[in-house]
Parts: sequence; C-alpha cells; structure tokens
Amino acid sequence: MAGKAVIVLWGMLLAACGGGGGSGGEGGMAPPPPEQRDVVFFSAHEAGGEPARLWRTDGTGPGTVRVHDSLMPDFGTTTLIAKTTLLADRHYLAGAQAGQRAGLWVTDGSAQGTSAIHSALYAGPYDVRDMVELDARIFFSAAADQGRDLWASDGTPEGTARIDGLTASGCPVNPQALRVVAGYLMFFGDVDCNGTQTLVRLDTTRNDATALWALSGSSRGEPVVLRGLWVVSVREGSSHRLLAIDPVDGARTLLLELPALGDLAIFEYLTRVGDHLYFVATETTHGRELWVTDGTFAGTRMVENKTPGPGSTQFQSVRAAAGKLVYVAPVLSSAHRIWAVDSPQAVAREVYQPPATGFSSPALHFDHEGVLYFFMVAEDMVRRLCRVDLEQGAHGCLQQRLSPALGFGMLALNDELLFIGYTNELGQELWRSDTLLGTAEIISDICPGRCNGHL
Repeated sequence: MAGKAVIVLWGMLLAACGGGGGSGGEGGMAPPPPEQRDVVFFSAHEAGGEPARLWRTDGTGPGTVRVHDSLMPDFGTTTLIAKTTLLADRHYLAGAQAGQRAGLWVTDGSAQGTSAIHSALYAGPYDVRDMVELDARIFFSAAADQGRDLWASDGTPEGTARIDGLTASGCPVNPQALRVVAGYLMFFGDVDCNGTQTLVRLDTTRNDATALWALSGSSRGEPVVLRGLWVVSVREGSSHRLLAIDPVDGARTLLLELPALGDLAIFEYLTRVGDHLYFVATETTHGRELWVTDGTFAGTRMVENKTPGPGSTQFQSVRAAAGKLVYVAPVLSSAHRIWAVDSPQAVAREVYQPPATGFSSPALHFDHEGVLYFFMVAEDMVRRLCRVDLEQGAHGCLQQRLSPALGFGMLALNDELLFIGYTNELGQELWRSDTLLGTAEIISDICPGRCNGHL
C-alpha cells in the first residue's frame, strides 16, 4: 500500500453473493495509474447465507479485492458500518473469524498485513466498540464479565490492555461516548458502581483519571466537541439544558435552558461547523427553530424564526457541508427545499427547490468540493442521485435507472463518486459516477446476477 492514501469508508456496506472480485466496467472514465489511486474499505457478502468479509477498492474492477479470506467485520447491533481507526498507516477494526468472539483486528490493506490483536495480559479484548486515537494508541470499549471496560492498544499484544483503577470497587466502568478533547480522553462511565453516568477526564500519558461531573437523575444526548469544550444536552427534572464543559477544570457553562415539553426532544441535530455549533431547539414562544452557539452563554442565540410565531419548522437532514450548515425544510406548507446557512451571522438562503410534483423531499448525503449530493424518489419510485452547487445553484440528477442504496455510504474517490446502487438486473452492487452525474457504471459485479438483501 506504499505511496497511496488509505481512506476509510464509514458508511458503505455491500450486500452481495456469488463469485469474487469480478472485473468492473471501465467505460469512458480514464482512471489514474494504480500506484496513484486512493483506496477505501468496505464489507461484502459473497454468497447467500455467508457472513460479510473485508474488502477494499480503488474504484476500479481490478482494484476491488477481498482483503482477508476469513475476517468478518463486526458491526454491532445498531450499525452495518465497518468502523476502522487509523494509527501509523494501519487500520484497526472490530472483527471475528468463524466460531470466535469478535475482537480487535488490524490491517494495512493486504492479506499478510491483516491479523487479530490479543492482549498478552488479559483475556480479550472482545466486542470492541467506539475506537478513538490519542497519543499513538487506540482507546476503545470492550466487553467485560459484567459489563464493559476501557482498553488501549498500541498494536502489539504487550501494549494491548484493560485500563484498571477507574471505578470505586473494581466494577466495569461501562465507558460511553469516547471523545478526544483538548488532548484528553473524555467519556461517561459508571465510576461509583451505582449506575450513575459520570463525565471522566483521562490523562492518557499517565492513565490518570478525574471525575468531572455526575449526571445524577439525568438523561443526556450525544456530546459534541467545540473549541476544546465538551458540549452536551441533558434533561434535569423539568428542564433541558445545553452545557459546555471545560475538560481542564470541569467548569460547566450553561448555554441555554428550556422547559421540558412532555417527551419532545428539546435539543436536536447538534452539528459543528467550524468554530460554531448549530442545533434545533423547541420552546413555546418560537416553536422548533435553528440556533447557534460559540460555546458561551452570550454567543448562544436563535439563527432565525423561520416559521413565524410559535409554529415549528420541520427540519430534516441537517448537516455540515463545505463550511456551511445545510438542511431540508419547507416554507410554511410548501414543498421541502434545501437551505444553506453561510455563517453564524447569516440567515438561511434557499439553495434548491425540487420540482413541484413527482419527487419526494431531498435526503442530504455528503458534499465534495462545494457540491452537495442528495437523493430524491421520483414518480417511477426510483431513488435518484442528484447534486447542487452550494454557491452557484447549478443542479442535476443522474438519469440512469439506478437507485443509490440509503444508509450504505457514498464518497469521492480518485475524482469520482463511489456508492452502492441497485438495479433490477444486478441487485445491489458497487458503482461509480463522474462528479457531474453524467453517467454511472458498475465497478465490480461481486455477485453475478441479481442478488441482494443478505444484510
């Protein structure tokens, strides 16, 4: 793999069966030489009823190959994504072989460079989740006898071990929401062995842990790192609070407090764009609207009251793209449109309005070089892949009768788009397109014929 950048495809899963990496159509696209092409990893079922294996592709048929004959990436219970973490040009992921518990694996993209990592000091690690890289080590959650513990690995058996001493009486700490903040590893854990989630700061250079804040009787959302702060929404009694926590001294800054409204989610779509965090908040005066914060109380405000009065704006597909916040929402009772917020000081501007009839609301997917790619379902019930330039507004859709598979990932690779597509003739397979969506072609018919649905 020397000389190539290895990109991890976080959202791609290929469901296929049958033969190995067949040749893909090269069409009119002239790919760069193999030694100059980047690669991504994905997983594929090669036969009905068999588990998925780890594969890689550079976007060409000859460059699409199985990485390992027996490694089955472990996707957990909530996602079908093969999560890998890069450290020193090697990728770490959870996986297993037949008849064995899922553990920690490492790969450099070759069969010879793919192997399991077993601790020389403890049994395991097993059922690996939530990997992050810090200080030349991988930190992750792994199964323990009665729960889950925090582990670390430098890629060697001797350097792969459980981190002990995090709890009051030796119970599993059950780490959740691992994040790197200001050079520290931070997570929620049960340090008092009573089920209460406590925010923990770990100095990984000394394995020195400090309990910063106990969420007694609280529920929380997923944290976001903003300007070296840990930002999280919590419900405490009858209030929902958005808090920014300094990892150095544990000081908590209240950014916004709103009353609970039954079981409604008060804070949603926390999305970092540069040095600001956008979120959707619901309150009685303005309804459900877009807000922004810079991590201070004074810098937290509503972006605009898009639906006047107490009415709520129906936000969908909120995400960061090209240094902007983009989302899908209607104007009052009209059709859903794509909007962009260019800066914290700006209000949203309309980027794209779908045809008046015949298309569903856009589902935003990813951006590349200032262009936003999204899906819409057309009158013929085929999911169309479309694009819009976020500055110029130029837009278009792939005209081939090819449905991109939702939830399976898409990215730009070697100046082309890579995605999972479905056709009646071929089922779900790996496809590529030029970035203007002029044409698409199959990369590799991993499953000859129409075979899909083996997820």
